[in-house]
Amino acid sequence: MNSSKLLRNIAIGTLTLPINVLATTVPEGFESFYQQQLRDVDVKGADGKFFSIPMLVTYDSVQIINDDASDKLMKKLVDSGLKNDEAKKILIALKNNKPNSVDCVGDLDLCVLEPKSFESFYDYHTNKLYLYLNKDMIVNKSRSVKSKAYAATHNEHIGLINSSNLYASSELDNEINLSLSDQLIAGLPYGSIHLDSYLSNDNDSSELNYGYYNIEHENLRLTAGYHQDRQRLNSTSFLLNGTQYNDLNVNLASSKNLSNSGTRTEQNLYFYSPSPATLKVYKQNRVIFQDSIAAGQGQLSYSKLPNGVYDVRVEISVGDRIISNETLRVYNATSDTLNTGEADYSVALGQFQKSSTEFENTNANNIEGNTYAQGLVAYKLSDAHTVALGSTITSGHIMNQLGFKGYLPFDSHYEIVLSTVDLQTSYISSYLNLGPFGITYENLTNETKNAFSEFIYSQSNKEQFSLSSSYILGQYIQGYSSISYYNQDLSNQNEISNWYISSGLTMPFVMDSNLDFNISINNESFLSDLEEADVTFAVNWTVPFSTLLNGKTSINFDGDGISQFSNGLETSDLISDRNTDLRMTLTNTQYKNTDDSSVNSLTAYGSHHDRHYDANAFANITDNDQTSFTASISNTQVIGRNSINFTSEKANAYVAIDTQDNIRFDEDEEINKGLLIISSDGEIDSKAYIQDQSAVKPLKEYRTTKVDLDAESVALYNSGDKSELAYTHPGSVVELESNVSRVISFVSKFKDIFGQDIDELECTGPGCLEVSNITTGIHKIDVQEGVRFSLSSKGQQCYLPPIEDAKKLNFGTNYCQPELSPMESIVLVKKNREINVMYIGGFDDIALLKPQIDLIIGQDAEMITTKLGRTTFVYLASESDLLLTQQQYQSIDSIAQYARSEVTPEQDFVLNRPVGIK
Repeated sequence: MNSSKLLRNIAIGTLTLPINVLATTVPEGFESFYQQQLRDVDVKGADGKFFSIPMLVTYDSVQIINDDASDKLMKKLVDSGLKNDEAKKILIALKNNKPNSVDCVGDLDLCVLEPKSFESFYDYHTNKLYLYLNKDMIVNKSRSVKSKAYAATHNEHIGLINSSNLYASSELDNEINLSLSDQLIAGLPYGSIHLDSYLSNDNDSSELNYGYYNIEHENLRLTAGYHQDRQRLNSTSFLLNGTQYNDLNVNLASSKNLSNSGTRTEQNLYFYSPSPATLKVYKQNRVIFQDSIAAGQGQLSYSKLPNGVYDVRVEISVGDRIISNETLRVYNATSDTLNTGEADYSVALGQFQKSSTEFENTNANNIEGNTYAQGLVAYKLSDAHTVALGSTITSGHIMNQLGFKGYLPFDSHYEIVLSTVDLQTSYISSYLNLGPFGITYENLTNETKNAFSEFIYSQSNKEQFSLSSSYILGQYIQGYSSISYYNQDLSNQNEISNWYISSGLTMPFVMDSNLDFNISINNESFLSDLEEADVTFAVNWTVPFSTLLNGKTSINFDGDGISQFSNGLETSDLISDRNTDLRMTLTNTQYKNTDDSSVNSLTAYGSHHDRHYDANAFANITDNDQTSFTASISNTQVIGRNSINFTSEKANAYVAIDTQDNIRFDEDEEINKGLLIISSDGEIDSKAYIQDQSAVKPLKEYRTTKVDLDAESVALYNSGDKSELAYTHPGSVVELESNVSRVISFVSKFKDIFGQDIDELECTGPGCLEVSNITTGIHKIDVQEGVRFSLSSKGQQCYLPPIEDAKKLNFGTNYCQPELSPMESIVLVKKNREINVMYIGGFDDIALLKPQIDLIIGQDAEMITTKLGRTTFVYLASESDLLLTQQQYQSIDSIAQYARSEVTPEQDFVLNRPVGIK
């Protein structure tokens, strides 16, 4: 095996040399490897499948031999997906004795290149020719052709996936408020169950957000269950943006198993906090995100929020003091797309359920319990634009909808939905993303107080607008701006109306310091009547005193001048662990026109992230008896048929890898069990090294997924599962049960009890790899580290010394012995003569034993000994039958009683690499 690696390294190391230099630098003794010979070579085509072609090969080159082989190769390449002209280029190159042109180490099936045209590598030992192709060389099959093939309905990899988010907050002298947000997916052989629940010790806060069964078959998707939010089923789903009713329904929709494969526009919520604080995002009084934040500008990615289009309340607070409270519209919808000329549909039968909303029109409560029918259809007009229609009908009421969505120049994306209820109410919901800009607008007009409209949208009249953007000025200045407007009718003929404008800049300043500027305007009108507006302007200056300590100065202005002035010291991360961040801030704040004009506070905030969970905490103590604490922890539990894992990465499908605990790593040695490569629909999604016995990684759902564990690339051996190909459904847990170990090679000379060399040695057990005979009686054995194996020869058991006796894995001379109990006999062969052998036992000391046996036996037999570690095994041998008298037998038996009763030589061995040897 070592010689094989040597040959490969020699060949690879010379790939970049000119051909004439290669010819003069062939290693002595390896000339035959560089002489052409005829072989049937396995060629890897564009589709990843191998086919056989006769070729002339050397160690590092291949050549087509005749026209028949050329025609066969051309046909196979085209059939595998190559364009005809590109296949001809490869054929011409292979006719001209094509040398290896790439350098790949490890599993060649996993080698990934992006050549300008094509590259090749011939593996002499496996007799395989790998072609690495530019994607432009491959025929681009239309999406409509692919859509005719459907994945199986059956889920072969069922699992249970549960994502939990626990939030806690307290003012320390009061009761701790706890809430748990939990999402469960149970993958079944056919379909999946989805649950989203929220539990809280606040009164009437616990609820079930959804609970439904989902199954797909070919181009159909069936769901049945309870919903507070609308499902994202296909391209029709955007028509229901803005609706907020609760219902039980059965829904049948078209599906291409791509319901979540659209590209989500990366948007952010922007915020500013003058001091370290807690950020909470509420959706209908339910916490959907909580985190500790530092002073200054910040942003929250939509990817951390649930899918859908909904309103959120963004609250920044320190204890019970709310710094800011803003209502925003979140547009976090997937963009499912059709092929041009195709249509999606969705039909549902359901029953409206009780709503938690207090309706202004009490007749809206009468809608609860009504059955309804709903039909939606979407049609792809062109490559860029989709139109959709929908209707929802219930007793005495009808809602009609018209929607458009698509793409515009400059990478922009839009959606707009127009709706009318009973021709009395109008509703519009629109969204436009243009590069860094995100714009949403929503308007509900219900002047007649239509009960069905109020039930569907949970409000009578409202208007909402938001514009947000992030930008970079010059090289170093970063900024954000957001404008939001909210107007809503309340009960008793009242309404609320508010504009919120916020903008901020962050830039470097003198002495490696940093400046933050933020302005916010909170007003009932846009920019008029500013004397009535709540205008604040904040400046935050951070100066590094050392690598561990920063100084912070913050000034807040309002309409009356300076409203707040603070000075403080903030530490950098106090924990050396890269997964943990702990910071502390000591601040003095001067307030204007308050009872506590000067407040000293100590704040600690930290976070921890690892592969198992995410956690963060925030604590604040002031000298005016105001104390507060918030914390959160997030984790996903992944349960497969044979595995239980915990992860901080959230997904609807996973792969669980178990590499077994076979390898002992030194304290200063990096743990690396192999390279995990995850591919979806033929495209590589991720690569990661496995650095523990087990691991769990997220997978995309509704994908043909290939998982490969390449242990060879890190010089290890995998005798278990190396690869798994699966189609992932919601709730799929693909399990890769690998068995990764080091290859340990050791040398030993073996003899039988007569001192004759053992020529034939057999290795059995899961740890065995290879046995090779170096010379007479001397063998090299390759086994897996930490995995059991045993050695034998022609029915006799071969033994190794105790592991602590092993030095540099050279075990010296050892013996193969018959398996006998004390006083048991057997006939063996010595130099073609039969010898009668009786086993006496194993002894620690035989100094006095031989005289005793000689006295008892005399010349009738010979005493033979073998040694294993500190134990000597004693045999009696005779060419004639061992016909012992009763007295002789009893005397020898009495000697055998002194043998070590516990001495049963170990037949199964497990080897680990000696300490310090790498």
